[in-house]
Amino acid sequence: MGNRWYTGVVLLFWLASMSWLVVAKVLPPLVGGQRPDYRATLAEAPKSPPPVVWRVLWDEEAIGFAATRVRPAPGGRAEMRSLVRFEQLDVKKVLKQMLGALSVLLPSLGGEDLRLEMTVASRLHFDSQQALETLETSIAVAEMPHVLNLRGEVRDGNVLDVLVFSGDAYRSNPQEQANVLLRRQLQLPRDALVGDPFTPSSDLRNLEVGQTWTMPVYRPFPPNSPVQIIEAKAERLELIYWDRDPVEVMVVAYRSDAGSGLAATREPIGRVWVRPDGVVVRQEMLVSNLHLVFERMTEEQAAEHVAWLEDERFLPLLPGAEP
Repeated sequence: MGNRWYTGVVLLFWLASMSWLVVAKVLPPLVGGQRPDYRATLAEAPKSPPPVVWRVLWDEEAIGFAATRVRPAPGGRAEMRSLVRFEQLDVKKVLKQMLGALSVLLPSLGGEDLRLEMTVASRLHFDSQQALETLETSIAVAEMPHVLNLRGEVRDGNVLDVLVFSGDAYRSNPQEQANVLLRRQLQLPRDALVGDPFTPSSDLRNLEVGQTWTMPVYRPFPPNSPVQIIEAKAERLELIYWDRDPVEVMVVAYRSDAGSGLAATREPIGRVWVRPDGVVVRQEMLVSNLHLVFERMTEEQAAEHVAWLEDERFLPLLPGAEP
């Protein structure tokens, strides 16, 4: 019984981590202002900006970190690496949060003290026009690498071919392997942009109070998920503390079912706090019943984590990946 619930928690956080696999075309704002520049991060690739690292919190307790790095690639292309690592995550606590009162029906939770260590590594390649070419991601649990993997490739200009498999099958031909779990193709919108709400966007510029915009979102897990319209709104200015200093920020809220109207009555599924220079310093999101918070680290605080994005440590996390 314990192994079954352990597997369930792994799959939950795999789903959470994979929620960033978003095919999103950012539409022009509906109300005033300039459209936020989501491509700013990729545009900085030739300058090799330093990695951005976030502290991940749940119930005000640090449970891991998320890191992202963008670098130039040959031919004017760009590579984005991201890594999310959960450390010593309390499985019992997660299940109780997921199941609420029903958790009393799970006797296997009574005396267990399971702690989950999980690493999700992702690499995306973009062409010279900042359009997605390929993506690959893999999840490792404890000392078990490649528990679940996903690889996607854009074909014929606008078709994303997605393959989900377990183990290190991609070193041969995963399309002919028994451990292929899912194969799916979907149409990409023209000028599609890959968004990453799980590993927060580092920049969100040109915001004005009251500005709104929408984006169609696709999450490949669970399978056969429909495209969902997400609405973002720059709601208000606020004063928060970041790195022990007061900072004025713009609060941007994200809501689902943007076409249904009555935005004020729908609870946000996520928020970001953005400095006047466009730097995102905080983000929160709701995954199932789990409320996760991401706080941006300073460069000094992030130093101990950036080694995870270097070739020697990062590439082995991807099944069969070549530099």
